[in-house]
Order: sequence, then C-alpha cells, then structure tokens
Amino acid sequence: CSNITLIPVKVRHGDNVTLYCDCRVALGIYIIWYRNCSHENQPQLALKFNTEYQQKKRFARYEFQKNFSSDSYNLVISNTTSSDEGLYYCGTNDPIISSKEIYKYGNITTRLIVSK
Repeated sequence: CSNITLIPVKVRHGDNVTLYCDCRVALGIYIIWYRNCSHENQPQLALKFNTEYQQKKRFARYEFQKNFSSDSYNLVISNTTSSDEGLYYCGTNDPIISSKEIYKYGNITTRLIVSK
C-alpha cells in the first residue's frame, strides 16, 4: 500500500492507550491487530476479534473497543510496559470468500513508544 500513514504514539509506563483502526467489519469479516516488535526477544503478536477471544481474555491488558463511527474495532492497551513497544497495524480476515483466507491491511501503522 502506498498510502500508509505512520503515527508515532508516546506513552508513559503504566498509561492506557487506544490505537485506531481504519478497517471496517462486516458479516463474516474479522478485525485482526498485529504487532511487529522493536525488541529481539519479543514475539510478534496477532489478536483476532471474535467471541472466543473475548471469553478467554488470554491477553487481559488488550481489549477490542467498538468504534461505531468507523464500524471498526480499536485496540486499547491497559497499563503499558516496555514490552508493548512496536509497530501496530490492523487488518481484516475474510474466511468466507473461498477456501483460502483473505487478509487485507489498513492504511494506519502506529509506532508505540513507552517511556519510564
């Protein structure tokens, strides 16, 4: 994509932050949030919004927040730590169109920087 916007966001350790997604949801289409890390020992992260995610709360500090004006889901990170640093971007997953899952990515990438 040539229209990608990089947004630097600086927060203090322990702050909460909301990252905005410009992808729209529809019936059968899921929002996925990705993180590419800035630390070698930090794993990449992919969070998919669905009922199973909401029930398990495997990542308790990460929450999908419905954005009704954009028909999307923003990502709220609570109590940020340095392990949250990295590049975040959202996308969609459409498993219904064919036997292959189709992924599309938004135009916003957020660089999260956590200071002490």
